[in-house]
Amino acid sequence: MNNIKKYLNFGTEVLKARLMRRNIPVLVVLCVTDKCNLKCAYCYQKSFRGQKIEFTTDEIFSLIDELSEMGTKFISINGGEALMRDDIELVIDKINKKNLLVQLTTNGQLITRKINVLKKVDSLCVSLDGMKESNDLNRGRGSYEKIIEGLECLKANNIKFHTNTVISKNNLNAVDEIMALALKYGFIAQFSILRQEDAPRPELGLNDAEIRKVIQQILSYKEKGFLVFYSYHSYEKALNWPFSYQQQMTSEKMPPGQKTDPCYIKKMACQIEADGLVYPCVTLVNKFKALNFREVGFKKAWENLKNCDCQACYVICHNELNGLFGLKRDAIWNAFKIAIRRIIK
Repeated sequence: MNNIKKYLNFGTEVLKARLMRRNIPVLVVLCVTDKCNLKCAYCYQKSFRGQKIEFTTDEIFSLIDELSEMGTKFISINGGEALMRDDIELVIDKINKKNLLVQLTTNGQLITRKINVLKKVDSLCVSLDGMKESNDLNRGRGSYEKIIEGLECLKANNIKFHTNTVISKNNLNAVDEIMALALKYGFIAQFSILRQEDAPRPELGLNDAEIRKVIQQILSYKEKGFLVFYSYHSYEKALNWPFSYQQQMTSEKMPPGQKTDPCYIKKMACQIEADGLVYPCVTLVNKFKALNFREVGFKKAWENLKNCDCQACYVICHNELNGLFGLKRDAIWNAFKIAIRRIIK
């Protein structure tokens, strides 16, 4: 029943923010560490190059208190690899005590060792980039076996989860592979697409034709009734993007005849990196002039997001969240179905 209350609180806060036209960080992505035990080919994190950045436990606890006071109802714990923190269970307990929804994203290497910790989250995302060959090309040799071992453990413990798959040149067949695994393990599949402009090595990124083909392929599976994370609205917006896919966002007005929704993400969500910088979203990491909450306090760093001039993007996860914040029926219905699936054991 507590899960139901958390989801209701989240929905209520979204409505309040919209009706009162207030900027409230309802959803916060909190990167608790840059440390990671994998070296994914496409990752923008620099932990494997010698940087080891993370918050202290006291910093996280103080931040959670402040976020709760400001109206946050959903904290998504990211990394690096969050399960590498010795205090990660304490962090999750702290969020739960505040009666906030807590999601954790993991690369799957430590699931069996941390299974009791994972029983405490409301939502779990496991990174998986396809079958063995596809996954290991992106995420490193031997990572697939660990992930599958983890999925078996989650299934045995009746822990619901979804996966996130990054599509690169290494795993162009991953959509078919992931949907086959989704049938076996019963998870909802989420996809991210690595474009050439974001790839650390350009040959890893997809060109415009490849990106469009992948989006159409994912949408085809959704139309067949497969468990695909986002709504039709978000995929269709991506398909109708009027610019090159190498241009993820625009600060300009859309071309005549192209409708777009206002960006609510910068008014109702943010991403806090492990170094303390506060961004509107992951797409704008290292592209927006962020402030560090360790230096100026979270409130000022949050208020700085009003300087973001992004008007629209085609990033599917952002369009989904924006649709939810914008009270779009398709996005709300999709979120409702996912919430019910998580609540019912």
